[in-house]
Parts: sequence; C-alpha cells; structure tokens
Amino acid sequence: MLKTLGNMELRDWLWYGAAALAVATLTISGIRFPQVVSILVVVAILTTLTIRAGRECALGNGVLGAIVSVVLISPTGMGVPFFTGIAVGTAWLLACAMFAMRRIISNRVFGLFAIVTIIGIAGALFLPEIPLLAISVGIFGLLVGVVASSPLTTADKGVIRGGLIVLASVEATLLTYETFVLKGWMFGDPTGWGHPLIEGSYRAAGTVGHPIAAGTVLLVAIGLLMATRWEKQIAKVPVLAVLLVGVFATGSMSVYITAAICLLLPYAAKRSVPAHFMKGALAVLGIVYVTTDQQVFNTISSGIGALNSGHRINTILGIPNLIFSRPLGESLFGTGWGSAQQNYLDGYFVNDNFFTLDNQFVSVLMATGMVGMIIFMIFLGLAWHRRGIHSWVAFIALVMMFFGFDVLSWAATVGLFVVVALDLRPSSETLDSNVASVDSCAAIPVSTQTKNPAQDTCITSRTRMTEGTKYGSTPANVTPSTRPPIYPVGLQVSK
Repeated sequence: MLKTLGNMELRDWLWYGAAALAVATLTISGIRFPQVVSILVVVAILTTLTIRAGRECALGNGVLGAIVSVVLISPTGMGVPFFTGIAVGTAWLLACAMFAMRRIISNRVFGLFAIVTIIGIAGALFLPEIPLLAISVGIFGLLVGVVASSPLTTADKGVIRGGLIVLASVEATLLTYETFVLKGWMFGDPTGWGHPLIEGSYRAAGTVGHPIAAGTVLLVAIGLLMATRWEKQIAKVPVLAVLLVGVFATGSMSVYITAAICLLLPYAAKRSVPAHFMKGALAVLGIVYVTTDQQVFNTISSGIGALNSGHRINTILGIPNLIFSRPLGESLFGTGWGSAQQNYLDGYFVNDNFFTLDNQFVSVLMATGMVGMIIFMIFLGLAWHRRGIHSWVAFIALVMMFFGFDVLSWAATVGLFVVVALDLRPSSETLDSNVASVDSCAAIPVSTQTKNPAQDTCITSRTRMTEGTKYGSTPANVTPSTRPPIYPVGLQVSK
C-alpha cells in the first residue's frame, strides 16, 4: 500500500484531496443547511453525467438540468430567495450550451412564443410595482425555449424525456410522503389545503410549492410514458403506478381528470375494433363508478360548486371587459405579466380578493392583449400541427390544464410547456444532414427486399451509426437522401 501511495502523481493527490474536502464540507453543511446540500448534490450529479455523456447530449442535459432546478428548488418555504431555482437553472442551461459548442438556431414556431412573452414582459415594466418574479419566469421560459427549439439530436431528446420521467417519479414519491406519512407539507404551510378524499390530510405540494403545479409535472411524465413504446411495455406499469399515486396525493380534480384522459388517449388514437370496445367499456365503468359511489360523487359535485370553480367562472366572464372596457392600448397589447391584481382592482374581474385568474388563455389575453392572444393561438396551432410522436399526449394534457391553472406563471410548468410544445417533427428548415438521414432511415425497414437508392443509402448510414456509437461518437459524412415521412401524421403510438 505504501508503494502504491508513493507512486501516485500530484494530480491524483489533488483529486483525492478535493474529494475528501467535498465530503467533509457536505457533511458539516448538511447538518445546518440540508436543503442547500441537496441542491449541490443534484448539481454535482448532473455535472458528472453531462461530462461523461459528452457534447452529443449537452443541450439535452442543459434543458433537463434547468427544469430539475426549478422543480426541486421550492420557491416557497425552503428558506432561499424565490429566484434561486431560476438562477441555478439558467446558469446550468447557459453552461451546457457553451459546453455543447453547437450553433443555437431557434425555429419560427418558437419565435411566435417569444413575441408573446416579450409583449408580456414589456407591459410588466410599466406597472406601478414591477413584478420581478413574473418577469423572471418569462425570461426563463425564453431561455429554455431557445435551446429546446434548436435542432436537438436523438440523444438530446432521449435524455430530456427519460430525465423528466425520473424527475416526476421523484416528485411523486415526495407528494405521496406528504399526504400519507407526513400529512403536511415539507416546505410551507398547508393550512387551507385539506385533501378532498383523505380526512385529516392535506393536498400535497412537493418541492414545486403548489398542488396543481406539482400535478402538472406528473401529467407531463404520464403523457410521455403513454405516447412512447418501450421494448417491454410491462416495464411502464410500476413507473405509472408511482406517478398515479402522486397524482392522487395532489387532491386536484383537474389533475385527476387530465390524468385519466392521458391514460385513454393512446387507445382512442387506435382504430382497431378491440380498442373501440375497450374505450366503451372504460367509459361505462367510469360513469357507473362515479354515479354509484357517493363519496366520489359528492366530492366531484361539491368541487364543481365550490369557491374555486366560481372564481374560474368569474375569470371567464371578465373576457368582454378585457377586450372592450380597457383603454385601446391595453386592449391590444395588455398590461403585462403579473398584472392580475391591477386588473381586479380596476374592476375588469369580479373582485373576490383572490388575485389569480386560474385560466391561462385569459391570462394571456390580460397580459398581452388581443394581439398577443392571436399570436399565442397561432403558436399552439402550429405546435400541434408539427407535434412530436413522443410528446403529443403531454401537449394535450398541458393545454387542458390551461383551463384551470396559469401554467405559464410558474417556472417549473412554463419550462415543461416550452419543452413539450417545441418537441416538433423535423422539417427541412431545422434539420442538419446527420439528423435528417438517421431519422429518415428509421422509416425504412432493413429487411425490405426491394432495392432502391434511398434504402442503400440508409443501410450505409445505419452501418456508420452502429460503428460510430460503439465509441460514443457521431457518424460522419452522412448525407440526406430522399426523405420519406419521418413521423406519422396521425395520433398513432409509435416507437
């Protein structure tokens, strides 16, 4: 052993010394600041994985790390400034973008979202009290969108999808712990957030800080799971079970309903006779269960007639006032993000002293006016038209949540929305030659006997891809050939 130690180079001694210092620092700090240490551990893990994965996955790791930061670093009750998660996520995203050493070229679809966000930020700057949090969330969404709308590699997208599912599983575990074990919140005060189905417990909020926001994180993961075909489909079951228990812990009816739709959508997209029978049977069973089980029925009916539902209806009733009663400038371009309280006080909504709209469409109209609303609807239409085969269920889930929650007002959910909405099918304006050729090859079976130049080129590309990936490199000199449809236009579940 002494001989081994004597042969160690100075570099090795420095590494061991740094590791020992890090362990000692984390141990001592963990006793006094456990939340900060947890954040540092997550950052260290992500950094290690990013360096090991190399530049091919750097942008994907950057997007994933940014969302992990705003999800795990709670803006409420953790004892850190509200912008900590956004700051850490932004720094990580920029560091990974520089490490990737790739050109960041955003597409036109993201440009529409950027215009809407900038209009909202500009309006917020003219409010009597500038809403720094709302502006920070808007800027964070823009930065994530710039990277997410770039031509990401298949490895990048795989890292993002897999990472979001793992992140949601961790969050679901924390939500389950809060509701069934702790019967309270880890961060913040749960007073007033009683669980509708579990007496004596509370609706879980996790590290996100809000039950519906936490539920939205889980809905995205459920959507990604349901739209992606695994080699062994049975492997989805335990992951899906963890996510669904977490959904139940949120106690949110809107999250419950959206989760059920996410589970049914892939089957509804199929056109087989067994699928139609399954849909009918599930619908009948659901109706019978809801109408016969008095506890469930009473909970749903009371939820529909509760204060929150009345508040959301009042939000919708305020739409004519936003269009016709405000000054022309505000009607066209809005009053900016974070101006809900000002619009309530000005009488454009029924003032119930709860200055949150809980409807993303109305929030966009309020903040960016009719101009921003039109651009936003065009953005949603184009995003759906070019929807990705892995993200279409999650996209529908997020749009459904628009009707009951301000998705773009939380850093965690705006980051998820941008990533899901910009997971677009490739087009000639965004694909480089390498990605185009590899993806187009996926549409042609190797075993096809018919000979044509496109297949010959694709088989050659597959060979290069196999040889290159053995050593963790990207195939070189892959030229695009005749492009068959890369993704199906319909809503079929695909690999």
